[in-house]
Amino acid sequence: NRGIEVDGVYEIELGDVDELRVCKVVEKKPLKIEDGLYVVSVDAGDIKTEVVSKDTGFLVGDTLLYAPVGIVLNGYEIKRKEISGVVSDGLLIAKQMLGLEEKSDTHWFLPDFYSPGKLPEGELPKKDFIFELSITPNRGDILSLLGLAYELYDHIERLPKYRYKGEID
Repeated sequence: NRGIEVDGVYEIELGDVDELRVCKVVEKKPLKIEDGLYVVSVDAGDIKTEVVSKDTGFLVGDTLLYAPVGIVLNGYEIKRKEISGVVSDGLLIAKQMLGLEEKSDTHWFLPDFYSPGKLPEGELPKKDFIFELSITPNRGDILSLLGLAYELYDHIERLPKYRYKGEID
């Protein structure tokens, strides 16, 4: 016993991540009636539209993740909404919307080498796992992610090494 027990493993579905789009911010103008909201024109390849969004520090030309109307993410269906007379056609995505962070204060900024359009195949997982662990009181060193990563690495390094002798397709 290494001071860790796995009490449970839970699978979570992230939703229609294959339908997410890379978008470039083309224009950003304040929505005067609602404080802190902006009308954002985006180019998502074959979709060019406007969304209403909070200002999280993004600028014209930034590369963000966009969810078009009709897809389901983390159990939430993206719908067309009218906000102060402006139709919002989808959402700019934060990691929190996919369950990848507990709380996100910003949109998901992507590297500029992504072109507007669909994300490359397999770029985001369709599901994720939550591990529920019990840690004994004498193992405070593994209460952080870094400590747990060191422990897992140490455990994996001690496993016997097997060589695959068959053919790989």
